[in-house]
Amino acid sequence: MLCHVNLIPVNHVPERKYVRTSRNDIFQFQRILADKGINVTIRREQGHDIAAACGQLRAKHMESGTR
Repeated sequence: MLCHVNLIPVNHVPERKYVRTSRNDIFQFQRILADKGINVTIRREQGHDIAAACGQLRAKHMESGTR
């Protein structure tokens, strides 16, 4: 069986109650999967520092009431 797992850290979006997993826990989970022979990648983050990451822009758009 072939598979590849992409680990995608949750981005902070004020209206959601998701809590971002610590970097240490993400790396530990990556090691656990890799040790089991599962191909795994931690997705590269972009835009998080300027609230432009996945989910964040949509939330800002919804706050402004524009469509």
